Amino acid sequence: MRRKLCYVVVMVLIGLFLVSCATTKSREAIYKTDKAKYTISAVGDTGNFSTDITIFVNGEAVAKGSTTQIKRVVNFSGNYKDVKVDAECKSVASGSMLTRQCTVYMDGEKAAELSF
Repeated sequence: MRRKLCYVVVMVLIGLFLVSCATTKSREAIYKTDKAKYTISAVGDTGNFSTDITIFVNGEAVAKGSTTQIKRVVNFSGNYKDVKVDAECKSVASGSMLTRQCTVYMDGEKAAELSF
């Protein structure tokens, strides 16, 4: 009986671990300037204690950062060609889930607001 109980507990823990790991993607946002058109998106890889966020511009990964249960707002930067890309991402409680929201700036101009 004890062995069966241990087995059930282990299986429940494994199930919880697998459920807590997921990859989410934002919609694509279009940002146009006089010189160029950019497609901006974000991907979040959620583990047990953090979410690794990657910002993409025209399909290229340009900036990475991580939110955690303690650090729910994070700022990070990168470059796309000669353009500086800054992102401010935060985890926002939405019922029993957390939603990630990122504001992306290109050369200091607000380029996109992404949720995933």
